[in-house]
Amino acid sequence: MYKDLEEETTAEPPQRTLVKSISVGAFAIRFAKVWPGGNTTALVRTRVPRSLYSEIARTILQQDKSIEQVGFIESPSSPRALIRLQMMGGEFCGNATRSIAYFLYESLQKQNGNAPKQFMVEVSGSDQLIPCSIEDKCVEIGLPVDHYTSDLFRTCKDGTLVKLDGIQHFVTDFPAFAAFQPGFLKLRAHYILRHEGLLRNDILAAGVIFMQKMKEGIKLHPVIWVQETGTFIYETSCASGTLAVALHMARDVKEGKEVNSLMQPSGMSLRTTVTKKDGKFSKVLICGEVETKESNVIYFTAPQHARDIFSQRLSLNTVLI
Repeated sequence: MYKDLEEETTAEPPQRTLVKSISVGAFAIRFAKVWPGGNTTALVRTRVPRSLYSEIARTILQQDKSIEQVGFIESPSSPRALIRLQMMGGEFCGNATRSIAYFLYESLQKQNGNAPKQFMVEVSGSDQLIPCSIEDKCVEIGLPVDHYTSDLFRTCKDGTLVKLDGIQHFVTDFPAFAAFQPGFLKLRAHYILRHEGLLRNDILAAGVIFMQKMKEGIKLHPVIWVQETGTFIYETSCASGTLAVALHMARDVKEGKEVNSLMQPSGMSLRTTVTKKDGKFSKVLICGEVETKESNVIYFTAPQHARDIFSQRLSLNTVLI
């Protein structure tokens, strides 16, 4: 699963260097740019200290405005998992999980032509492994919900708070008086999160998911805040927010399976399947297309106090997948 930093295969997407200037002491950071139906995700492949994750993530987000979030590829601690995803703020992210699953599958397929289509992934924000299944470019992940109780939901004046592992989402209707403007939705989302007490240091990440009812179905507008990096983004797709909406819609279902296709701001849709038994959630799945866009490099200048450990990590001369 490791390969030399200098080793490149012709099958890899074209590599692009994002850099305005290279300063003394700068280190090359390699990452893959993945598109899970919107919500463009950077997956950092270079081994770096966790203490620098937030700074590296901010650098990537500043240099490429099309990227909405950054995850870091790590070796898993569980022997049952093939890989680990650590998000930039330690939060849980469904789209990044789908992205790393597809990127791993694609990488292993190029290496030996026999990549597994079903496997487990470790993900930050969740103490349970996430099952992943791949068919063509469609990546489906399962959300472990058997441990969820009635505490999953909190009914509020203007919507419902859904408390997932690693992230909380406030599900509410799209403002009837608002023309579509991401800037307005971000202001409204910030007010809601502050009013509901969700902009706290002990919360890794929180979002507001606006549900817009249209003739074609339901379109979601997600605005996500990540505490560690201080980012507040109107995302073009949000898998965890879509899962929160699916759980909210199935809240009063006692038995059976609920399948929904929920449109994202990108125009793509994510399909959710929620199964309940005896009034309890027994299985939750989300599926959608994923595509690897390109491999990139940025040059990151590490703080003086971190340069020794940074150099030691890079001296391993490896990237993960």
